[in-house]
Amino acid sequence: QAKNVAVNETETGYHLVLTGDAFFEPGQWKLNMEKNREILQLIALVGDAIPASYRMEVVGNTDNTPVGPDSGGAGVIESNWELSTLRAASVVTALQRYGVKPEKMKATGRAEFNPMVPNLNNENRAQNRRVDIFITGEGGKLNATVESESGKQVRMLSGASSPVKVEAAAEGEAAAEAAPAEGEGGH
Repeated sequence: QAKNVAVNETETGYHLVLTGDAFFEPGQWKLNMEKNREILQLIALVGDAIPASYRMEVVGNTDNTPVGPDSGGAGVIESNWELSTLRAASVVTALQRYGVKPEKMKATGRAEFNPMVPNLNNENRAQNRRVDIFITGEGGKLNATVESESGKQVRMLSGASSPVKVEAAAEGEAAAEAAPAEGEGGH
């Protein structure tokens, strides 16, 4: 429901797009945690609850603006390859901090070579500065449902294993941990 996160269903799972400058300033790889803590916590709840046969591939992307020593920068980052990979690693680190097991994730970078739209203007470049999260796995389609329960959103995930209940915290509360669905076995 956040305006800077798009969720698309794919044949094998889900594709989340963390878009534009809401997550990263141009030329930067450090996440804007102030604005995005709640979104990242919700993504982590889902990542923590996905069945063991599923993985989260976090892919960093940049626009086509050069970075590095030749572009007048400080030279800390040599290329858009490094910048995109650092962006992915930054998201993976945050998701791990919020409870996703590191063995469920992988961070990669695509630099400017996977644009969503042509890099013709600043608005398009902002769309291309993004992180994609692909949730895919073996054993069939991952299904998700969202219900309300006592003022909290409850997400049910099912795939190769038993359904898992993921509770998102009510406003002002910390995020709850994933728990087995009532009457179902945990994993």
